[in-house]
Amino acid sequence: MPSSASILIRWLTLLVGVCFVVGVAGAGFLHGLAWVGRTFEAHLWLLWLLPFLGLAMTWIYARLTPTSAGGVRTLIAQIRSPGAPLPWAMGPAIIGTTLLSHLGGASVGREGTALQMGGALADRLGSPWRLSDEERRTLLLCGVSAGFGAVFGTPFAAAVFALEFVRLTAGWWWTRRRGRERWEKSAESSIGSSAESRAGSRAESRAGSRAGSSAESSAGSSAGSSV
Repeated sequence: MPSSASILIRWLTLLVGVCFVVGVAGAGFLHGLAWVGRTFEAHLWLLWLLPFLGLAMTWIYARLTPTSAGGVRTLIAQIRSPGAPLPWAMGPAIIGTTLLSHLGGASVGREGTALQMGGALADRLGSPWRLSDEERRTLLLCGVSAGFGAVFGTPFAAAVFALEFVRLTAGWWWTRRRGRERWEKSAESSIGSSAESRAGSRAESRAGSRAGSSAESSAGSSAGSSV
């Protein structure tokens, strides 16, 4: 079992490396995005190339980087259940296709680029360290947060976003903190109680209908005998 000092040194090295690499990639992406925006504004005829650019981007993901086609869904799947490392081409592919989209005047956001760029770079930096599944989740979230902060210039909001990313989309936070068995037991008890209440209400309604029909039949027979 590694000592506390070795764990501290390892994580300091990883976090500094992730911050530096993702920060440089984010700065390069923003400079490229600014240049592409100026180019499109100076040459509005590039809008007519947008369909061909779309075909080119589809070809890139289909032929060159098919493992990166999942995008953010692939990233979320790795956070939920870490398996094989994220494809090395995920970062360059999303950066290049986003720049091509803006070159053609497409209305494309930067959120997906920030997440995939940060997550892919962080995962690649952590691959030589033989991290556990829990450590890989933590490093991926650090990369997501670093990418978001680098692209949007909001480091504190990026940290909060990583927590929201865990709680809302990753799905393992509730399992890890509350316990899967506890959650399943509460779900089973709630389902059972609702089923029992429904069965009781149905039994009461059936008993009431039977009582009403018997009362009506007895009343009818008494009225017939009196006549």
